[in-house]
Amino acid sequence: MIYYSNAKINIGLRVVSKRSDGYHNINSFFYPISLSDILEIVPAKGYGNINVSYSGLIQSIENDLIVRAYDLLSKNHKIPSIDVHLHKNIPIGSGLGGGSSNAAHILKILNTLFSLNLGIDELISYSKKIGSDCPFFLINSCSLISGTGDVIKPLSFRLNFDFIVILKPDDILSTKEVFTNFRLTKNIKPYKKNDINNLDSLKNDLETTSEKICHEIIDCKKVLKKMGALYISMTGSGSAVYGFFNKKPIIPERIKYWCWTCEL
Repeated sequence: MIYYSNAKINIGLRVVSKRSDGYHNINSFFYPISLSDILEIVPAKGYGNINVSYSGLIQSIENDLIVRAYDLLSKNHKIPSIDVHLHKNIPIGSGLGGGSSNAAHILKILNTLFSLNLGIDELISYSKKIGSDCPFFLINSCSLISGTGDVIKPLSFRLNFDFIVILKPDDILSTKEVFTNFRLTKNIKPYKKNDINNLDSLKNDLETTSEKICHEIIDCKKVLKKMGALYISMTGSGSAVYGFFNKKPIIPERIKYWCWTCEL
């Protein structure tokens, strides 16, 4: 059985405060896009075991969130063993949420495939134990996100652009490293749901910090601007940068970055 786990972009990202547990409270609009990893799942003999193989942009993943999602469910439910093949189309260390999406989709797939009858609140509870971005992918529609990423308010909103182009340098940015180097500003006001209607006011607080670690982020933004992008931003903690267009963009022939484009 073949399944698809999609990516997301951040439209604006505010770092509101630092928590006592060392994490940060953020505020952002998450928007799902069609760039997807491919999951092939085949039932195997026995119960409680998962085997994962890889292809595409990466050949293996340490501390795979897919395995963590399976193990969490199998602690409380008798789940048949499965073989999973993950074909990576979403670059890791990009801020596009690929690993979180894989894990969230595995939770949904196992729930359906093996008739676990878990409600959305139960699935979200499991997903919070895996990663901050995971709960969003169980909703998977434009949402205002707060907390560590675990407070989700779905919005009725669609971008008024026709195309998106994403560029990513070779560098893989560690979210932990970016937040460690980030300097928090006091009295940050969280976004309100209507702020999504004014894109020019939406900025990513982490961009300056990420650019200091990966200078090519700046070059990616310059390339998108030269292509005619109407709005440009880094997503998450980077290193991927995206641009919105109202006509089909012309991709430079000798572009040196990973590049993906599609209709919105």
